[in-house]
Amino acid sequence: MAVTAYRLPLTAYRYLNGGEDISDEISRIESARGKVVMPKTGIGENNEHGFMSMFIDTEGNTVASHSIH
Repeated sequence: MAVTAYRLPLTAYRYLNGGEDISDEISRIESARGKVVMPKTGIGENNEHGFMSMFIDTEGNTVASHSIH
C-alpha cells in the first residue's frame, strides 16, 4: 500500500466531524476560498476507520475532518 506524505504547516489543528460523508464538505471548501491540503483519504486497512481530509480555512486555521463514509 502506497502512503502519500503531505507537508502541513506546524500549527494547532482543529477537528471537525464530517458527518456521514466528507465529500460534500470538501466540494464546498475551495468555493468558499479555503484550500484542501489533503483530499479524502481512507484510514486503516480497507478504510475500516473511515475517512479524513484536511483543509486550511480563510483565516489560516488547519482543520482535520473525519467521516465514516
